[in-house]
Amino acid sequence: MPIKWHGDKAEKRMRRYASRGVKQTANAVRDGAKLRISIPGPPPAPPHEPPHIDQGDLIASVRALHPVDLISVVGTDKDYGRFQEYGWHQMGDKTTPLKGPRPWLRPEWELLRKNWAKHFTDQKL
Repeated sequence: MPIKWHGDKAEKRMRRYASRGVKQTANAVRDGAKLRISIPGPPPAPPHEPPHIDQGDLIASVRALHPVDLISVVGTDKDYGRFQEYGWHQMGDKTTPLKGPRPWLRPEWELLRKNWAKHFTDQKL
């Protein structure tokens, strides 16, 4: 069965389709991460659990940016978002014990990474 190539038109359509899938996946990671950190505190979350809301700055800062086609970035501009995710030393002193991480973004990415194809297959060309 011969395949008829439609050149630039087909390439543009596929790029648009793939870009939508990337954006949908990034938005799903953002929304899931916000849900993970939506539990009010006090008390603070135990290590290895997503952080609880203290003042709400972290949850308000979580964004999914789409600077160009096929590229999306999910995260926060709050420095302590990284410290919550990976853990930290008291006041930057590496001789103190590492405070337990409270991952909130990576687990959501890992969960959606397993099912990312649905964001591409559920749309029409």
